[in-house]
Amino acid sequence: RYLMPASEFHMKVGNKRYRVMLDSGQHFYLAGVWEPPMGTDSENPFFRIVTVEASLEVAHYQDRHGAIIYPRQVMQWLDKSVPLEDLLVTPPARTFLVEEIGRSGGVRAAQTKLAL
Repeated sequence: RYLMPASEFHMKVGNKRYRVMLDSGQHFYLAGVWEPPMGTDSENPFFRIVTVEASLEVAHYQDRHGAIIYPRQVMQWLDKSVPLEDLLVTPPARTFLVEEIGRSGGVRAAQTKLAL
């Protein structure tokens, strides 16, 4: 298991792009799993984001999104001390804010490159 820290995730529907953030403005983590390379020429492991059924706000645009792990749940995810069905749940309504990116007078992409 691994966690990907995030403050938002993006969706693309047709020609429109959207930013999805927690209504609280807090950061979160996306639940993920990794696998060692098998049967390929790559020496790099494979990473996947675990998805759940889309929350009410996101369901208008797509069926699924990454499973949200809140900071208080980090060790529960990593040490497997809580059953998966208790962690990998669809967030309740009004968890997310969805904003269109790049529309005239709308929100522009705040970070276009990953800063390392």
